[in-house]
Amino acid sequence: MTARLEARLSALERATTTDTDRVTIIRLVAVGERDKPMTQINHHGSGKTWHILPGEDEAAFIARVRSETTGPRVILMAS
Repeated sequence: MTARLEARLSALERATTTDTDRVTIIRLVAVGERDKPMTQINHHGSGKTWHILPGEDEAAFIARVRSETTGPRVILMAS
């Protein structure tokens, strides 16, 4: 392989590594319950469910779920 092709392949591999920012979380909100806090997050593909920990705010909760999820994913938040 040429050096140029190897460099391009390396760049592509770096760009496609698993990144927790590639986890899309969709928050489903019932009418009239917009401010209701989220208590669990479900990943329907794997069947895994995460529950918010005592004292954990929503941002930390989402960050924890993202860190425990590999590959590009779509996850649903439910109250």
